[in-house]
Order: sequence, then C-alpha cells, then structure tokens
Amino acid sequence: MQDVIGSLLPLAMAIALGPIPIIAIALMFQTATPGRTTVGFAVGWVVGIAALAAVLTALAEVVPEGDAEHPRHWLGVVQIVLGVLLILLAAQKLRSRSKGDAEADMPTFLGSLTSTTPERSVVAGFAAAAVNPKHVAFVLPVGTMIVDHGLTGAEIGAAIGIFTLLASVTVIGPTVAWRLAPERVGAAVDAVFAWMVRNMSVVSALILVLIGANVIGKGIANF
Repeated sequence: MQDVIGSLLPLAMAIALGPIPIIAIALMFQTATPGRTTVGFAVGWVVGIAALAAVLTALAEVVPEGDAEHPRHWLGVVQIVLGVLLILLAAQKLRSRSKGDAEADMPTFLGSLTSTTPERSVVAGFAAAAVNPKHVAFVLPVGTMIVDHGLTGAEIGAAIGIFTLLASVTVIGPTVAWRLAPERVGAAVDAVFAWMVRNMSVVSALILVLIGANVIGKGIANF
C-alpha cells in the first residue's frame, strides 16, 4: 500500500498545486457569501476528483494484464504518446508566455466565479475537477498504478480516497483555515492568487513536463 501511495503522490500534487484550484478558491473568497461558496466548491471538487479516479480505475481493471511473455505494448504506446503530448502542451504554454504577456489569460469559467452562488459553486467545483482534460491525463496513470499493485477492494477505495485528499489539499485547506482566521487567510490567498495569475503559464508548463516525463517512463516500462 505504501508503494501505491508513493506512486500516486506526484500525480496528486500536480493537481493540487496547479493554477485552477488555487485561483478558483481565491475567487470564491470574493463572492457575496465566501464561507458557503468555498465549502460548495470544495465539496464539488472532492467528489469530482474521486469520481474521475474511480472511473479510470474501473476502466484499468478491465484492461488485460501483461506479463513477461505478453507485455502490454499497446498501453506503453498510449502512455508514451500521452506523455509526449503533455510535454508539447507545456512547450506551447511557454511559447505563449515568452511573447511578453504580462499575465496568462484566465479561463472564462474562472472569471465568472466571483458572481457564483453556493449552489452553483458545487457544480463549478465538480466541473473544474472532473471535466478537465489535463486532470484526465494526470489521473489516467492512477488507475493503472492501483490495479497493477493487486490491491483488494477496500485497499483500492482507500488509495482513491488518499489520492483525492492529497489532490484537494489546496482547496480544503484554505476553506477550513478561512473559518478560523478569515482576514489573515484571505490576505494570504490573495497574494498567492496574484502570483499564480502572473505565472500561470510557467506553473502549468512545469507541471505538464513533470507528469509527461512520468507517464513516458510508465509507458517505456510496458515494453
């Protein structure tokens, strides 16, 4: 079990430290009801990550297992192609940054979060977590890792739960901390938000390169 958690940690942190959750939770603090909207977003985010991990793990379970005589070459090809695409996407983001933009363009749905309601924030959290191509790419290896370790049903549930918690730390943490010290936490989140918006392309590119290299390595191992 420890080996599985160690393998999942980089992928979970790639999601948690990405621009989307940090920027989204900062924007939630600017709504008319920050306490309720941040909680709603956190709930939607956690459910979205857990659902995505569960679905991809279930799909991985129906993939034929490989062995020394029948290695999963096709899966290796898919992983290598996916890893290369992630690295190419990282290069594209860096090129757009090098053109001298003062800050990265914020996705449209993020810009609308300042006027969201607590009810809609749940949907926004779920969509930001689960309906995100980059998250699918990050979580795709998770199912394979979990299944390859031959875990029991309870252990699979625990692994998905731990992965979800780690991938949600930058959403859950500020949400809980704000209730204890709203002014202090709000100021800290605003500072991180400003830095993240200015450096969104660089942060995204770095994460994409790291995960892309990791996925390529997993693909090579299937040959």
